[in-house]
Amino acid sequence: MGGALVGAVGAQVVGAHMWVETQGGPLILVPESVLLLWKGSSYSEADKVEEWGDYGRACGVGGHAGVISVGTTEALVLAEEPAATSYVEPLGMLVRLLAGFDFDIRILEQMDLAETIWDPVAEWKVDGALILFDPVLSGSDVSRQDSLRISLREGRIIVEAARGEVEPDDDTALQLLRLRYLDCRARGEGCG
Repeated sequence: MGGALVGAVGAQVVGAHMWVETQGGPLILVPESVLLLWKGSSYSEADKVEEWGDYGRACGVGGHAGVISVGTTEALVLAEEPAATSYVEPLGMLVRLLAGFDFDIRILEQMDLAETIWDPVAEWKVDGALILFDPVLSGSDVSRQDSLRISLREGRIIVEAARGEVEPDDDTALQLLRLRYLDCRARGEGCG
């Protein structure tokens, strides 16, 4: 069951947060520094998905999330569900809307997630600001209207998925992906 915000593709603001949607495939977080290296889809009817250029590489990622190279950096592919996605900076969390409409993410900021079980799904090297967008687009075609800029500091991140769906109300189902810096864990600090 895929989530949708008023049925549009691109990015939309609900509450105080921007949500990015896809045309039906994965979403991707590409470092802003190499955004123009992303070539998107070279789709044609005769091609196999793995031959669809960069988009085909993104479609090849399984599970909740995975890492692929872009130039000399790494991008994070949000696979599995073509779900509207936003980022909650205070929680260090990507939120994917699996079911429901017009979910105000501020509700999640007030939820108690202490009992949530988190499973590691990827390790990722981040070199700074990232752009979240539909990977069918080339980096040169990405605009503010169909993407979300996320500022992260440089470092190694473990991407963890909440086990199961989080349901803040009867009409909403979310997939949560927590981004935690590995250097924080080594120092015994909280990572958010």
